[in-house]
Amino acid sequence: MKSLRTKLLVLMFVLVLFVTGALFTMSLINANRTEMEASDEIIRRIGSESEIKMDKILDEISESVDNIAYYTQKQIGSSSHILINKEMLEKHINDVKTVALSTAEHTSSCVTVYYRLSPEMTLSNYGFWYSKDKEGGGFSEVKLTNISKYDENDLEHVGWYYEPVNAGHAVWLNPYYNRNYGIEMASYVVPVYMGNTPIGVVGMDVDIVDLREAVSEIKVFDNGYAVLMDSTGNIVYHPEFEAGLKSEEFPTRFLFAKKDIDMMEKTDRVQKYQWVGEKKSLYIETLQNGMKLIITAFDKDIYKFGIKSLMNLIFVILFIIVTVPFVIFWFVNRVTAPLKEINLSVSDFFGGNLDSRSNIETDDEFGVLSRDTNRMSDMIKRYFEYFHGLSFNDELTGLNNKSAFSERIKLLNSEIEIGRSRFAVIVMDLNELKSINDNFGHERGDLLIKGVAAIMKEVYGQDCVYRTGGDDFVAILTSHVTGEIQKIIQKFRKRVEEYAEENMEIFGVKVSVSIGYSTYIKTMDSSFANVYDRADDSMRDDKHMQRSQHIV
Repeated sequence: MKSLRTKLLVLMFVLVLFVTGALFTMSLINANRTEMEASDEIIRRIGSESEIKMDKILDEISESVDNIAYYTQKQIGSSSHILINKEMLEKHINDVKTVALSTAEHTSSCVTVYYRLSPEMTLSNYGFWYSKDKEGGGFSEVKLTNISKYDENDLEHVGWYYEPVNAGHAVWLNPYYNRNYGIEMASYVVPVYMGNTPIGVVGMDVDIVDLREAVSEIKVFDNGYAVLMDSTGNIVYHPEFEAGLKSEEFPTRFLFAKKDIDMMEKTDRVQKYQWVGEKKSLYIETLQNGMKLIITAFDKDIYKFGIKSLMNLIFVILFIIVTVPFVIFWFVNRVTAPLKEINLSVSDFFGGNLDSRSNIETDDEFGVLSRDTNRMSDMIKRYFEYFHGLSFNDELTGLNNKSAFSERIKLLNSEIEIGRSRFAVIVMDLNELKSINDNFGHERGDLLIKGVAAIMKEVYGQDCVYRTGGDDFVAILTSHVTGEIQKIIQKFRKRVEEYAEENMEIFGVKVSVSIGYSTYIKTMDSSFANVYDRADDSMRDDKHMQRSQHIV
């Protein structure tokens, strides 16, 4: 039997000769296809990287506005006193102003920040609007627009207010020229609610000039360029056409209208077309706010790139043929010893010795492979022990149990550490469970728990809800804005009230649930516990309020 070392030497020599010959042959036969595929990949990469860069500007705006909206919503709560008490209202506006200005000063792309209350709710022109000084020295207060003077379809004056209010959720507005302040901008606006009633908006604007500059800097090979369109197909930036040109006004030589772009966007492929006698390639990315980033390249540049790539490939093949034989001897000798040790360790582990580990401490690939193998062995051992003594389902309700909740917390904390988490926590407590257990027995109490748990599954989704104690439940929701969460909680309260009415005779009391919630704030929360504590405090406030109402 030949040794592994001999087999590797023979195999690698044969493989290198075969691969180099095949690469050279395929390079000659498929030169055109190879260069087009490579250039397409470069175009896609340029588009993807440019989209990430521009979305970073938009993400900074949306995250800042969401934080201000969360603070504003928390201050307002569900009480209408703040709107009818002038002193309370002015204090509220000043508090929000302080937070908004601080946030805007740390948001590099922000040019305006504002909070406007509905004139229908306050019977006056309440709120604030700050615009960034052109010299870059800070933000200055701007006289408020009288919203009631304009029709709600007047987008250039009050579109920033009515579009999010009518939509019922946060929106990105298409770029527009704000005649009130003389700036062309894109706005991100979040409606503010009192209960289910919209009472105003919080928003920021980004100067379109920043986006145009970012697009104008995109270069594709020698002569390629990028185009930016809004979500309706109007031009925001084009190196040859005027900004603001509407899709229906495109010159006949501008081949693609919005319907063509929408159709091409459905595929991830680079599209080929001919424009004014020039063969070109086109790729489309959609930004966070719905705008279209179009990357275009000339085929004549791609062919030049392909020739360079082919020459580079031939050079690499020749280099491999000359140098690889010397490398193979060194490589084979280096491979066999550590591989043998790792193989023995793995064989011993799967032979039943769960404590078997390899001991390669080098910093190269074999050291990494050894450590990864050891970690895999540790993980398998932990899972083996774990699944012997742990179940993630609550037997009574079918919901996730406290162990599953603990694992979810670990996962969320890991996401928080790398800055990629977005979630909300809803804490719930059954108020009358003890009374029902005492008066009718635990069987009746279990019936209540299962009934309310079924409503939680229906409203929040089974995978989102955890039973953490006898009458304690937690729901963890992801990718929801504040307004959506409030609507979900309102739906849950309504379903519980209906359930309580239907089962009044069974339980002897009108059952209710105390609820509190909070959302993760990147700039404030360092762990899941910070968010949970706020939600728990909110739940206790709700419980106290319900008891006070019951006593009255």
